[in-house]
Amino acid sequence: MQREIEEFIAGIPDSTDRQIFELSFLEGKKQQEIADELGLERSSISKRICKYV
Repeated sequence: MQREIEEFIAGIPDSTDRQIFELSFLEGKKQQEIADELGLERSSISKRICKYV
């Protein structure tokens, strides 16, 4: 399962979106933590995730 997640993430063309997925699904960070780290709004993180899921 981990490998499938990593392969899915590797296939995301946008580097910011890919980083969001890595932080969320591989590192287990919460959306607010990711938003703070990347300088984005939490709602932006949610929208970017929903775009792929």
